[in-house]
Amino acid sequence: MYPSSRVSEHLPPVGQRFKPLEVVHILPHLLTKLDSCGELNALKEVALAIFNMFDYGAAYLIEGVEIDCPGNALMLTLKLYLDFGDSDIFFKPDGIVLYWYYTLSLTEERHIDPLSPRLLAIHYAVAYILHLSGAGDYIDYILRDADKYGIRHDGSTDLDRLVGLHLNNWAVVSR
Repeated sequence: MYPSSRVSEHLPPVGQRFKPLEVVHILPHLLTKLDSCGELNALKEVALAIFNMFDYGAAYLIEGVEIDCPGNALMLTLKLYLDFGDSDIFFKPDGIVLYWYYTLSLTEERHIDPLSPRLLAIHYAVAYILHLSGAGDYIDYILRDADKYGIRHDGSTDLDRLVGLHLNNWAVVSR
């Protein structure tokens, strides 16, 4: 049992409520979404191959229905959910191993798996590369620009990138 002072550190201030939580996939559904022929398109296959470069054999962790396993899900507030999904935040492994023992059960025979450190490490690696290279900011710029202005009449819209993203189901721009 924790002393009452430690418990109170984790409670919201009097009169305030907890923020609602959202489920975010560590590695998104987008990577395993099949096309109309029931196949992954070439771009998604390349993305999964890149994930395997970070952690050989890890792609099986999100194949098929495994994408929805508890090991690939976090509960975050909406702001953190959006930031995590955009790879603006990530969980960096620090080498310190904390031992927590808990059992989450649906039934006696079926347990809920904890978060996958492998998937978190892959998310970290991708987010860190996007951050260091500036590619994440560039992708955000293209998508924000398309969302804000749509297709510009002056010809300055980066159509080839938007069409490529849309055709490969990586982005949906609605207008």
